[in-house]
Amino acid sequence: PPSVESGPAGIAATADGSLWFSESNDKRIGQITPADSFREFRLPLGFEHPTRIVVGSDGALWFSNDLRTRFNGVAAIGRMTTQGAFTEYLVPGGGEIPPDLTLGPDGNVWFFGGSGGLSFITPAGLFATFPGPQGVRISTGYDGDLWLSTTFSVIDRFSVTGKLLSQLGFTGYNPGDIKPGLNNDMWF
Repeated sequence: PPSVESGPAGIAATADGSLWFSESNDKRIGQITPADSFREFRLPLGFEHPTRIVVGSDGALWFSNDLRTRFNGVAAIGRMTTQGAFTEYLVPGGGEIPPDLTLGPDGNVWFFGGSGGLSFITPAGLFATFPGPQGVRISTGYDGDLWLSTTFSVIDRFSVTGKLLSQLGFTGYNPGDIKPGLNNDMWF
């Protein structure tokens, strides 16, 4: 099992029922299978601190990776196959580590970070960014839109074309996490 100091930061489930999780402090990705077996994959030299993790449309695990100590302010998205092969993609524009990831209905992994705004990475490792807010959390709703809680006490809803569809503001409250619930509702 992971050490007490491993720093679990994200968890995702694959189609086979395995739970995969990032161990930010130990620089590993762990797996617990439905049969209750456990294994870990140490990140290759140069990878720093994996945080959020999501299963991509290609079946691989995609995770945010903090490279600020290695590249003087650059964040990255890491990709790991379920067999443990790693690939690293530097986020264009550098900046902050992406605080959250979500699999979009278009098959791309969406996040904020880097130079700001709403970004995605394709399964082939290509990036695109749309102007937008700096967010805290991101999730794909049952409606196929991207829902974001921002650092400005606002919930934004974007299409996968980068168009802002709606905003919901709060006074004195930062919504934090956001996830789809039953009946096509979003919970935050």
